[in-house]
Amino acid sequence: MTFIMLWYACLSVTAFIMFWWDKGAARRGEYRTAERKLFTVSLLGGWPGSYLGRHVFRHKTRKAGFGQKLAFITVTILATLIVLTLYLSRYFPP
Repeated sequence: MTFIMLWYACLSVTAFIMFWWDKGAARRGEYRTAERKLFTVSLLGGWPGSYLGRHVFRHKTRKAGFGQKLAFITVTILATLIVLTLYLSRYFPP
């Protein structure tokens, strides 16, 4: 369980930094972080940091498609975690 929490924390911090970096690049007119990379980090477990970075930096908030994809990723991950928890609790009771 500790590994999973550490995994989510590291990827969330990474996603948050990526949103900060991309927002700064957008303001300066520099090379931007590809949305595919932002989604990949979110899908691997950084979705909490993605939501926080999106809100704090007000980045990619006007793009409805981006928000919908991020929501889909989040719901998919949470549903998978719930199903795995229920399934594993049958074989490894607390």
